[in-house]
Amino acid sequence: MRGLPRGAGGGGAHEVLYQVGLDEQRYRLVSTYSAGMRQKVKLATALVHDPELLLLDEPTNGLDPRGRIEMLELVDSLARGLGKSVLLSSHILQDVESICPSIVLLEKGAVLAAGPVQELTRHVTRVFNVEATGDPSALEAGWSAAGVIGVERRDELRYDVTVPDGFEVPRIFAVVRDSGGVMREIVEHRRTLEEVFLGAVAPPEEG
Repeated sequence: MRGLPRGAGGGGAHEVLYQVGLDEQRYRLVSTYSAGMRQKVKLATALVHDPELLLLDEPTNGLDPRGRIEMLELVDSLARGLGKSVLLSSHILQDVESICPSIVLLEKGAVLAAGPVQELTRHVTRVFNVEATGDPSALEAGWSAAGVIGVERRDELRYDVTVPDGFEVPRIFAVVRDSGGVMREIVEHRRTLEEVFLGAVAPPEEG
């Protein structure tokens, strides 16, 4: 079915079944396989003739959490380990975000956004989740004086600090130090792909 000679097809089938983790199940009827195993069979069928490009449509559809993880690890290994080019189509944005370095978001055939995931999930302005000890009023005043756009206090230790482009992040540390506090954690907050998608479908109104 994949254009291979009979001998090569048999050997190739054994090889790809091993790659997808079904080598010990290869003599069972496919009708006895679980949903996750059937998805792996489909993947093996797509691999047997050693294509350079794989088009995968909803490879995790219908799988339980463990099956989803196993399938995503397989797909990731094809790209990183075997050097395959993989085009993954899925409405499960969490899966896409976990393994795809670049994406194209589509809505009714129109391109809403495209580019590296790291770039698309950045806020227009940078937001840092900060956990630090020290007097909250002193920290907020110090950050404002240092040039941050805004500070939202979540509790006595945690803050969301919004900074403009070009802002030097060490200033956030300096304010904590100068106020006598201790920086416990600082992480740049990134949007999820779902937030990117929803924002592109219905962008917020200005003003």
